[in-house]
Amino acid sequence: GDKDNTDYVRSLPVRRAVRKRKIEMDTFFVDESGESDEDDEEETEIRRRKRTRTKARTRSRNKTTSKISKQPKSQTKTSSSPKKVKKRIGTTWDAQIVASLAQTYPDEAVRSGNIEYINDQHPLDIVASLEHAGWIWGLAFNKDGTLLASASTMGTIRVWCVDGWSIVQELRDSEEPHIEEFYCLSFDPSGHLLVAAGKHKDRRIWDDADEDNKVLPSPLKVFDVATRELVGRLDGHEEEVLFLQTLRFRRDHFIISCGQDGRIYKWRMDGSYRRLLERSVMQDDTSNIVTCISFLPN
Repeated sequence: GDKDNTDYVRSLPVRRAVRKRKIEMDTFFVDESGESDEDDEEETEIRRRKRTRTKARTRSRNKTTSKISKQPKSQTKTSSSPKKVKKRIGTTWDAQIVASLAQTYPDEAVRSGNIEYINDQHPLDIVASLEHAGWIWGLAFNKDGTLLASASTMGTIRVWCVDGWSIVQELRDSEEPHIEEFYCLSFDPSGHLLVAAGKHKDRRIWDDADEDNKVLPSPLKVFDVATRELVGRLDGHEEEVLFLQTLRFRRDHFIISCGQDGRIYKWRMDGSYRRLLERSVMQDDTSNIVTCISFLPN
């Protein structure tokens, strides 16, 4: 009835056959001196000792299990740090709440009249063809829609006047030692500054996996549109920055950015957007890459 001896019991017929064959072979090779019988007795003694040790180990395990089961549950639990309880966010759609938020915090683009429907009455026509060296990854209008900025992978930003589509300014960081590509950009609420970001690559190190120069941590850069000066630099992202937006919420001024490293940064700026007051990372352990951000009406 010993569970640990199950394999042993099942193997008895095989072991007996082997022993019988061994006896026959011993009879053939040795004389009638009784050596075969002595070997058989020795093997029997070894099996008896093994059974005794197995039973002793089984009794010892049973005693240990009995002692643990009799202890209070509080003593058997290992000490660990308390688990973080994640708050569930309600997902119920309430049209009245959304309408109230939209009325309290109206979208500036909608209120300014810069958005129109594209249909038969309002067809989409090409009004200008603008040239900018490199790939154009990002476009941004200023608040009143009089200026358009384009971001290029050649590390330059061009600012166009909508009235006539002429270039009024070209921005770049002339002191940047690394290869710079701009992917996204946004005017500040005043329209005097332009925040841009993208990818930085080391000129001296090649990455075989990417088949390109090694990617470096990529900063956000703040340019003065009128003077073309770099007036601010925000470091934090470990890889490419794919999206950014400037906004004002209540009395605070923010830049929100996200990128290839899966992080969403919130930069709280002063009213001029030239000085950083606070930097924080939104807690999200599930995202690999964040390519864009959308805001609720509030």
